[in-house]
Amino acid sequence: MCVIQDHADAWSLIGNLHLAKQEWGPGQKKFERILQRPSTRDDPYSMIALGNVWLQTLHQPMRDKEKVAIGYLSEIAIL
Repeated sequence: MCVIQDHADAWSLIGNLHLAKQEWGPGQKKFERILQRPSTRDDPYSMIALGNVWLQTLHQPMRDKEKVAIGYLSEIAIL
């Protein structure tokens, strides 16, 4: 049996599990991992998932909302 550590579908499922449990940080990291691979750099599902994470965290009470929003937007712009 061969295990593929970088399979995008598996990481998407793990990311979705985190998002379902409202664990935004770990979920975000899973989708960012997918976008870091050259073969899945333009994965539209991961990009949309990161947008959903950004929208969910935007509505969470935080002291530094502007700082967090700028960080997400700058990371998306780099991708």
